Amino acid sequence: MLFRILLFALVFFSINVNGKTHLLDTVTLNTINIDQIIEKQSIGIFEDNSNSFSLNEILTLHEPFKVYGEDDHFYIIQDTAQTYWVKMIFSGERLYQGHLLLEVLDSHIDYFEAYQQIGDAKINAVARGGYDIEFNKRLYSHKNIVVPLPPITKNSSLTIYLKYKTRFKNIFLYKVKDDKSFIRYANGEYILLGGFYGMLFLLAIYNLMLFVTLKERYPIYLSFFVISSMLVGLSEDNLGFQYIWGDTPYLNYVIKQITPALFMISVVLFSTSFLKIRRDHKNIYIAIWISVFINIGYLLIFGDFNHFLWQAPTYLLPFLLVFGYMLYLIMKKKFKQNYFISGYSTIILGVIFLVLRGYGLYLDSIIYVYAFNIGLIINVFLMTLGLVQSFKLYKDEKDAAQQKIISNLKEREKIIETKVVDRTQEVENQKQIIFKKNEELEVVNKMLTDHRRTIEKMNTKLTIENEQLHDDVSELSNARVLLKEVSFEEFEELFPDDISCYKYLAKIKWNDVFACKKCGSTDYSNGQGHEARRCKKCSYNESATNGTLFHRLHFPIRNAFLLLFIVYANKGNIPSSKLAEMLKMRPNTCWKFYNKIKEAMKVKCDELGSEEELLKKGWEELIFIHQPS
Repeated sequence: MLFRILLFALVFFSINVNGKTHLLDTVTLNTINIDQIIEKQSIGIFEDNSNSFSLNEILTLHEPFKVYGEDDHFYIIQDTAQTYWVKMIFSGERLYQGHLLLEVLDSHIDYFEAYQQIGDAKINAVARGGYDIEFNKRLYSHKNIVVPLPPITKNSSLTIYLKYKTRFKNIFLYKVKDDKSFIRYANGEYILLGGFYGMLFLLAIYNLMLFVTLKERYPIYLSFFVISSMLVGLSEDNLGFQYIWGDTPYLNYVIKQITPALFMISVVLFSTSFLKIRRDHKNIYIAIWISVFINIGYLLIFGDFNHFLWQAPTYLLPFLLVFGYMLYLIMKKKFKQNYFISGYSTIILGVIFLVLRGYGLYLDSIIYVYAFNIGLIINVFLMTLGLVQSFKLYKDEKDAAQQKIISNLKEREKIIETKVVDRTQEVENQKQIIFKKNEELEVVNKMLTDHRRTIEKMNTKLTIENEQLHDDVSELSNARVLLKEVSFEEFEELFPDDISCYKYLAKIKWNDVFACKKCGSTDYSNGQGHEARRCKKCSYNESATNGTLFHRLHFPIRNAFLLLFIVYANKGNIPSSKLAEMLKMRPNTCWKFYNKIKEAMKVKCDELGSEEELLKKGWEELIFIHQPS
């Protein structure tokens, strides 16, 4: 109730109803290039309460047209049940040349007629338009209604009469332009609007692609919001009537009825899902949707094309409930998506402007006219950034969880390593005991042949235990594949990433002594690629991996280092499938490099004479195997 009282007060102060009558000023047009707003005191208004007066009958009345003063606001229609007539008089030298147009800036009109009279000549009908007439019957193919101003003779004047029959709360606002200025203005306006709808279309496609890629419902809700917003824009700026449903004028009213509802539902769907209101505060979620259904009920009850949903007293309620919940999260420091906050704030401002226009409240500013369009493009862009930011925060949380899992696995690895060492020592101690007992049994066997069978039974039992221990050791060996000479943690410290691997490879390859393979020059600079060197004399670029086992590698070099180390440490006795599982590599890729390592080990064993010599040399010996450059 308070909201409606405030709106009534704004309407009261934005419209002049003081009943003062002024003389109608003539619009004088003298400059060559005309781009002029018609002043309030040059607009005469006649209100036909009976909807029965013809123009000729009106002209028989004594001063039928009311004129408002310079200090008054532009007149805005409040009683949409009656017919309105507008009168304007034009004169001036520029009018003698012709090529002038009168643009009706607020063209949300049901039915419109324009008449002209030169001097005291006969009055002629010159233009028709509005939502009740097909768009292709307009005199000019422009989103706004345009009336031509014909040339006049010297010392004469031109009188224009306009007839309004509308259910919209129009403002009587007009502009006179010469045809060249009008064409420049129209082209610029259509280019900007085309860019506006093009950007919205691309953002809708982008969010659909996000939905297909990420399988999350938020992008599809945002696409629904963008499409519903485009429908609102097309119905507000009349481009939809011009290009899409121009042959079916009735759709103007249908779309103007359903687009506010679609817009509201799309905003609520996206924002409640994005903020996870249903999961965290189900009562608030239910309250928001109840307010939505209240507005839909208003549409079904009062939606007779004379009452639009923008005028519903509860229309702002679901938007404000979501905004209030978002402020609650911000105060509780539970919400960090700054882009979403900014984007939703522009939604609130845009909806407020549309509601004010629904109640017939206008500001004399082009920014106000296109406030929804400007806010919409900013809002959709910010909402998309908010969606990306949300996915980034989710990814960061996921990465943190993965790091925690990795840390736990390392702790478990340390425990397993300790247990393996203890078990190995226990086995070794038991072996020593068995060895001593065998020696004792051999001595005793010579002396006590009667105890031979007893000793054999003991040996059999000990053999079974030894085999069991061997099986236990084999099971635990999988967890110790990296413990030949360097532990997994030590290896990670030596080679934490690909860069450290390249630096190590460059160091052992050149040892600070570079000689070009092409010309032999020792002068070099940094080359293309990790740790590469370029000859200053012949410009030959040599990578750190050239001439090594890692040349032309198609996966991270750190994984290649790991593979080489593990295969070497296990003397090649480890299946490639197990390596692929351990290093999370594709089996085929792992198998190819695994075979490459084994071939290198075979070549080195042949060169050194035995596998034992290779093991003495170390795993680095396998790096410098000749590879084709």
